[in-house]
Amino acid sequence: MADNVSLPSTLEISGSPPVLMVQRQGGDPAELQSAELTLTPSTPTLEWQFSCSGPDGPCNVAPPVSPPISLDGPSVCVGHKIIFGCGPPLNLGTYPGDSREWQAVTDDQAMTSVQGFVHESYRGPHDNILSHSYCDSTGLPPPDCKSDWNIYLRPIAPFNSVLAGSAPFLEIEYEEYYAHALEAGWGWPLQGDVLFAAGRWIVDCGHCDFHTEIHPPAVMVFSRTIQHLGRPATDAVIWVNGFYTGADVNFQVEAPPKPAPNANLVLEKPTDVTAALGLTLQLSWKAHAVSGHFSAPLRQMLIDANTGQMFWQTLRGYQGEWILYWDQ
Repeated sequence: MADNVSLPSTLEISGSPPVLMVQRQGGDPAELQSAELTLTPSTPTLEWQFSCSGPDGPCNVAPPVSPPISLDGPSVCVGHKIIFGCGPPLNLGTYPGDSREWQAVTDDQAMTSVQGFVHESYRGPHDNILSHSYCDSTGLPPPDCKSDWNIYLRPIAPFNSVLAGSAPFLEIEYEEYYAHALEAGWGWPLQGDVLFAAGRWIVDCGHCDFHTEIHPPAVMVFSRTIQHLGRPATDAVIWVNGFYTGADVNFQVEAPPKPAPNANLVLEKPTDVTAALGLTLQLSWKAHAVSGHFSAPLRQMLIDANTGQMFWQTLRGYQGEWILYWDQ
């Protein structure tokens, strides 16, 4: 399969039991469209896997689905305070008052994973100085400040259930100060990237729509297609930071579509000694991808009881660029 923009897609049945693997740049076109994106040369490749009855098929090609979106954002912000400025008065909690600004959906220490397309990525205009450790002046009266980096993510199956209500996007939000070294070396997630994130899943009780966020992310992997050594490659930037509890986190970096049956995967990555601090990385090879597993001794993250702000801890992290491609 080919057009004037994307790489040729590939289909391969292999393994025991046999599995049909479909590699396509941009994955499901419907999911790319739902993120309000179009296919470009930098769009990364996604893979589907379908079980087959034999090496020649037939195969069950039902697309992956997400559990239904059942989270009610306001119900997470419990309490009995009238919400001002959000339409008719509601008997629900809000911030400031009965609820924290950022209320965990499950548990403050839990790590929730999500993957999807980046719809927008930018430095936020202003934030609450009472719930941020580092602020740049915005010229606005206190308590406003400029601190957060905001990423709007359109989850792909099976991760859509992290959304609340009818919200089309999930926010990934963190204080930009902590990412200075990452940005200096590799930049930040760009529109159209595929981003994997793992971190604290919260409802933002300070906004009328009670949307969900991964706030803050402890692990981020953002990838795109580049040209490397004259051939297509997946360029993935991996960031583990001081919000990481040590809980097991699994992620995968997909290669571009396989160009020939006898092609071999090649991975260029930094050594763990130079990229990792205070954690363990285990690497495993797949047919068309490499998988990573982060782990570390568990530690409790400090949480402000009034705002829900999670505080950064030192001596743990990973920063590095992985380039994955085929040798022909």
